[in-house]
Amino acid sequence: MTNCELEAAGNQSMTLVCEAIMASRGGIPSEARILDFGCGQGRHVREFRAASYDVVGVDRFHEELDVPRSPLHDGQEYLYSSDAQGRFPFASDSFDFCYSTSVFEHVMDYDQAVSGIWRVLRPGAWTLHIFPARWRPVEPHIFTPFGGRFQHPAVISLWAHLGIRNSFQKGLGAEQTAARNLTYSRTGINYPPKREIVRSFGRYFGHVEFIEREFVSAIREVSRLSGLLAPVISWPGVEALYRDFHTRVVLARKSCSVTSGSAARTSAPMRTSNSATRMEGDSSHPRTCPCVVRSGKEVDSGRPTTATTAWPGTLCVRRAPAPGAHRGHRERHRR
Repeated sequence: MTNCELEAAGNQSMTLVCEAIMASRGGIPSEARILDFGCGQGRHVREFRAASYDVVGVDRFHEELDVPRSPLHDGQEYLYSSDAQGRFPFASDSFDFCYSTSVFEHVMDYDQAVSGIWRVLRPGAWTLHIFPARWRPVEPHIFTPFGGRFQHPAVISLWAHLGIRNSFQKGLGAEQTAARNLTYSRTGINYPPKREIVRSFGRYFGHVEFIEREFVSAIREVSRLSGLLAPVISWPGVEALYRDFHTRVVLARKSCSVTSGSAARTSAPMRTSNSATRMEGDSSHPRTCPCVVRSGKEVDSGRPTTATTAWPGTLCVRRAPAPGAHRGHRERHRR
């Protein structure tokens, strides 16, 4: 893992973290095609491939990374760059699982990133994203106090004059460090509030939830902080504090029945709970799977259904519209 997740998860591999989190959801199928969103130079791509998964990575184009991004150690090309507009070079509905770690704090346009991930995932596929919290006491890139929320030039300058540097700034003077950090805080990091994250993912995915409790449990053996928190993470307010002040973990699932074409960008009303977000909206929106039922059990709606297995242990049920149903009828998503 990189940056804050090295701190959060110690030497825990991303492969094991994803497997642990997905275990209660049927696991990651051995034949699944996986996307590493924001792969950098391919560390986790190598890791997943070493575990016999079919995985490729994508990142925005960087001239300095162009050569090392070409082939991996075995001479195969598994790392790709998005184009100048941020579009992925993959066909729609071509991946079964997507993950990222320490990436979404760099995403300046959530709608573009989330819609791109939604497009390339197959119906019923999951996407998991781990990134530092907005109110983390020390922002993990520019190392300023609460830098994810406040980027005042005076604070950034003070921290630089106190000698605080990241690994890329060793040897730089205070003024140069402050100037770089100020620019980076405006162009390289983005920490939207929780409601905006929910809204961005909810525009495209039928199910969205924050799963910090599961993440802490998954890395408790290799992270000192998680080892301390694991016994109390279920206490009232503890998971929310971890989410707000340390790490956010978002898990979303693409609806099992989707409309053709690009995702509609609408501001559908939504309801939120402590752990999950269930969406309501126009039935023409890509979030059109009325229900996802565990253990292969269909909900008796009194209407015709069609069912396909979208993920081990689950059954995707698509109901036919009721006679005379209004276009804006409520869509229900049940886990």
